[in-house]
Amino acid sequence: FAKPAREWTPTTWAEWSQAAHAIASGLIARGVVPGDRIAILGPTQPQWAIYEIAAQSAGCISLGIYPKQSVQQVRYILEHSEAKFVFVSDEKELRTVLSAANGLDSVEVIVPWNEELLSVAEDEPRVCSPTTFSEHPTNSDEIRRRVEQQDPESAAIFVYTSGTTGPPKCAMISHA
Repeated sequence: FAKPAREWTPTTWAEWSQAAHAIASGLIARGVVPGDRIAILGPTQPQWAIYEIAAQSAGCISLGIYPKQSVQQVRYILEHSEAKFVFVSDEKELRTVLSAANGLDSVEVIVPWNEELLSVAEDEPRVCSPTTFSEHPTNSDEIRRRVEQQDPESAAIFVYTSGTTGPPKCAMISHA
């Protein structure tokens, strides 16, 4: 369930899976390979979890970035993790990511969670529409292959500390 307005909106597991697989197929179509890093910056909402599952389904390593972190903290995490894609929730966070990613060649694509945010970054070629991921047919066979080939001991998720006493520290969580 999500409460985007005043009422709770249900989501079935089938809808959740379909959304995650559509995004995973879009990631694969855009050239991600197993082990690539996918950053997610936004609040705890269903969309965050869908991006997480999509990254895992594409064989990537996902990492969350705390909302409201400074440009310097976000830059450190993007650079340290070598994130290729960044999914970002709102205008303030998009502006933070754009500043943080300035000059970072590892960040190839920045994806706002909704289409309306594209106007914030009209001049940034790395920003792409979230609908880009629904334009590709779901590639269930490739997703299944990537999931089956994941080594249980390999990194699945990078978890960064908040960085309150220095640079954020990265914990690598395996699939096992």
